Amino acid sequence: MPQYAAPWALGVQRRGRRYAWARAWVPRDGTRAVAETGATVDTPADPVATLRRRSQILARLLDEDGRVARWPKRYAQKLIVLEHLAAHFEPDTRMTEAQVNELLNSLHSFRDPALLRRWLVEHRLLQRTRDGAAYWLVSTEVAAR
Repeated sequence: MPQYAAPWALGVQRRGRRYAWARAWVPRDGTRAVAETGATVDTPADPVATLRRRSQILARLLDEDGRVARWPKRYAQKLIVLEHLAAHFEPDTRMTEAQVNELLNSLHSFRDPALLRRWLVEHRLLQRTRDGAAYWLVSTEVAAR
């Protein structure tokens, strides 16, 4: 039997004096089941709508050259931008920090490659050595786990 956590324990946002309550208890395994559709966050009910939504978000955040014009405020939009940036890295290629900065500078216009590099490493889209001398793209099999 799975253990369940209260919605407010999982970071449900507070609006004024009230919490934005979830419709159902959320399992602690991270699937966050939705009661009405039976879908989870990991397996959306309509993948076409999800892709359409992602492309709309990227269209708002990218400039005419296809570079990220601004860093979004919303966490979900940040993840979409990170996946977009990670798609430009070549698999099985080790890069130095300077090479990563050069690639990231060509992909965004707000000139903060350290921010993007940190987010990519923290969200396990890129891996690095302990001293930060080498970076490489995480394989998709490892990232899916």
